[in-house]
Amino acid sequence: MHWQHAVLTVDASVVSGETTYRARAWNGSTEIYDRTLDAAAWSVPLADLGADGWELVSSHAVNALYASHLPGVAGPLSFPASMSFFFKRPVTG
Repeated sequence: MHWQHAVLTVDASVVSGETTYRARAWNGSTEIYDRTLDAAAWSVPLADLGADGWELVSSHAVNALYASHLPGVAGPLSFPASMSFFFKRPVTG
């Protein structure tokens, strides 16, 4: 069996205390997904790619943001600044 592979990255961005996430995926050099998320809703792009037949095979957190200065945060808090997710699906046709 032959496989296609895709990489999804979800990058956090903090501007004026507001955190947003941008999810983008590529199959080779072709962008196959681009969506801005309001929260760290990792399940949204994972479900979207899964619905297209992609199977998650691995993930990796990159860097971290420390948010102890954000309003409403009682103590030190960290979360990934970027996540990478690796997918495969069978080549059809």
